[in-house]
Amino acid sequence: MFGLPNEGLAYEEVLEMIEILGDQAIPEFDPDRVHSTEKYRADAVRK
Repeated sequence: MFGLPNEGLAYEEVLEMIEILGDQAIPEFDPDRVHSTEKYRADAVRK
């Protein structure tokens, strides 16, 4: 999905970038916090 620069950054900085991506960026594109596969499993009917 994306690449993180791996030179010149401290562990804490990389972790902060990942947290910001998950908390702020991804919800802009997919506001539903439940993954679609979880919905499919919940709606599935056993044969």
